[in-house]
Amino acid sequence: MQILYILRGCFAAYACAVLAIGAAEVIFGEAEIVVIGATAVFGLFAMIPFSVIALILWSLMAKVQTRVRAFQAVTICAAVFFGFAILGAFFDADFPAVITVGLLSPLMGGALGIAFWVGAFGLRREMTMGWRMPEES
Repeated sequence: MQILYILRGCFAAYACAVLAIGAAEVIFGEAEIVVIGATAVFGLFAMIPFSVIALILWSLMAKVQTRVRAFQAVTICAAVFFGFAILGAFFDADFPAVITVGLLSPLMGGALGIAFWVGAFGLRREMTMGWRMPEES
């Protein structure tokens, strides 16, 4: 079942985010290594809604057997992160911070998109979304 591969990709993106954010906090924030554990726990609050969004998108694409290329998945993930950064700009008055986050969020989104795709489908360049993986048919 392809849904298990999608969930595996969501977990891979979550693990990538925890390691990247935890490493940044340790390197630049002068925090202790214990902060990675806290990042992992609080990262679950972000993983759950993003996993639900991914499953909804997958179910819609699986219904019509959509063919998705790897670069499309990475681009969509980067665009979603950029959209959330712009949404955050409306609630934050600190303009330099908004510009920094706005510029870095597509990079982080792209990295998580790559982690999702490789975690879910390996090094395949494209995949047809469906209820079963092609090799299971």
